[in-house]
Amino acid sequence: MRTRSLGVVFVMALFLLAGGSLMAGFNQSDLEKMLTEFLSCTEKGDDLSPCNVFSGRAVKRAYNITDFENPPGSGKFLSANAIATYVATSNTWVKIGEASDQSTLTQAQAYANQGRAVLAVHPADPHGHVALVLPGALTPSSKWKLKVPNSACFFIGRPKEAYIGKGLGFAFSLPNGVKIYGRESGK
Repeated sequence: MRTRSLGVVFVMALFLLAGGSLMAGFNQSDLEKMLTEFLSCTEKGDDLSPCNVFSGRAVKRAYNITDFENPPGSGKFLSANAIATYVATSNTWVKIGEASDQSTLTQAQAYANQGRAVLAVHPADPHGHVALVLPGALTPSSKWKLKVPNSACFFIGRPKEAYIGKGLGFAFSLPNGVKIYGRESGK
C-alpha cells in the first residue's frame, strides 16, 4: 500500500506537462526535477523513506499547501498514514465522507472542480494510501458500483498502472475504509 501513495507527484506532473494548471508559477524544470526524484524511488523503504512522502510534497507544490510538511519549512513530509491522521484531526481539512457513499463522491468532485485540494485516504498497516481527486466529471465504476470522481495515482511497483484522469476506483480496490477530505480555502 505504501508505494501507492507515492504517485501523486508523478501524475500531477504529467497533468501539468499536458497543459493542466493547478497553481500559477509551476515551471517545467521543477516538474522534471520532481519526476526524476520520484522515479529514483524504486528501493523498498519505510515511513522515513523519501519515497513514502511524495503525497505531501505534491500537495505543497501543486496547491501551495504546507499542511503535510513537518516541521514547517523543513522539506520533510508526512507518510500516507500520517496524512490520514492529520486530515482526520485538522481544522482546515473537512471530512466530506466515506467513499462508499455516492453523495460523498459527488461532493468530492464538486470540491475538486472548485479548485480545492481533495484527498482520498486509506490508512493501513504498515503503509496507507493517498490519492488525489482532480477536476473533472464523475464516471461509473463497475468495481465500486458507484459514480466516482476523477483522480490521479501511481503505483511504483506497477508502473504500467500509473494514471491520471481515471476514476477513483482505479486507486483503491474497494471504497470500504476510504475517506474523502477537502481542504477549506482561506484557512
